[in-house]
Amino acid sequence: MDPVISATIQVTLEKLLAIPTEEFNLRRFAGFAPARPQVRETAAITADPVFVGRENDESKFLEQITGEINDVFLVLPIVGMGGIGKTTLARRIFNHQHTETHFDERIWVCASENFDVPTILKSILVSLKGTSRGDRRQDVMDPLREKLKDKRCLLVLDDLWNEKRGDWEDLKNALMGVNPNKGNVIIVTTRNKNVASIVNLQNLYNWKNYQRMIAGP
Repeated sequence: MDPVISATIQVTLEKLLAIPTEEFNLRRFAGFAPARPQVRETAAITADPVFVGRENDESKFLEQITGEINDVFLVLPIVGMGGIGKTTLARRIFNHQHTETHFDERIWVCASENFDVPTILKSILVSLKGTSRGDRRQDVMDPLREKLKDKRCLLVLDDLWNEKRGDWEDLKNALMGVNPNKGNVIIVTTRNKNVASIVNLQNLYNWKNYQRMIAGP
């Protein structure tokens, strides 16, 4: 190999090796949106890791959602990076005996793949063992109203990514339309702080309180 070319290659390699891995990746993918992690469907019932050191967080959540609520839907997000136990905490609250006795209906929806309002509404209806009467949105709303009439419900939206405020308002208004009773709760788990602020604009104090780093996946 030509000595000049060889020396040039060596200098280039040394410069590349001197760049921190994170900085190299940022330069390499500059201008591209970060890829969403692979979809991981979750369920309300599974064997979770041992939950140690966060019983206080669980108790505070339970006090909040089973106490007096003056809103039609109280929204509480759990926000943090992947793998810190957001879903584990949400599942423990969902399956707690106090939650079972306080709410007439408990619904778990994994929202990570596609946050499409009609799809979310259908998933809620299926969870309630209901059946859509057709393909129109109203065909889903009518049986949902029948299932949730005069009932207090807990809805968990796990792993929410959608940052479109209009979609969230659409879903919230639809749920308030089928169940206008006070005392309902929506728990949202998300890795995205923007999502947490969008779903909880009127309860930012709660968002700050419950932004916890918790053990487990």
